[in-house]
Amino acid sequence: NEAGRPEKAAEYLKARIFNPYEGGEGILIRAHILAYIQLGRRAEGEGKWEEAIACYQKALALYQGDYLSESAMEDWVLPWANYYKRVYSSCVNALVKLLMDDGEYASAVQVCEQAIERDPYEEILHEMLINCLIHMGQLTQAMTHYNYICNLLSKELGVQPSERLQKLYKSIHQSAQDVQHDLQAIKLSMQEE
Repeated sequence: NEAGRPEKAAEYLKARIFNPYEGGEGILIRAHILAYIQLGRRAEGEGKWEEAIACYQKALALYQGDYLSESAMEDWVLPWANYYKRVYSSCVNALVKLLMDDGEYASAVQVCEQAIERDPYEEILHEMLINCLIHMGQLTQAMTHYNYICNLLSKELGVQPSERLQKLYKSIHQSAQDVQHDLQAIKLSMQEE
């Protein structure tokens, strides 16, 4: 039994000859994505953070975009496309959370940026990216990105940013004020010496 070993399972499945009516490689890839996410959740539940991160990264590496994107507006495709989009988003969210908890902000930024390329209107991705930038002390980049997403939402969708995103704006300003206060304290301390 190779349960819990997706690499071995992938070898066995890839060796199989697919009937065109089964969906071939697409089914295989989606099955592996779901398997890696399930293994990631299990590892996360067991407190095995590094293993969970590795599983989520493998799932995202396999993800090839929206399900049947060329037929996305057909009624029968829409529920499946939405399902796989939610699966992708939950994987991104879980991975970014684990990376941030581990202090791997640069890696989390990378994951957010890749996800934003796929879904530029998903505010939670922008929130996570801005949070990472704040934790990294990159307040100018955080403010630049905040302005970018606000402009995008306004011009493309005619909406204002969510309350959560607006709270991040306040957080950026507070962090900038804290840095300014710290710099003034250092200057005063140096002048006293």
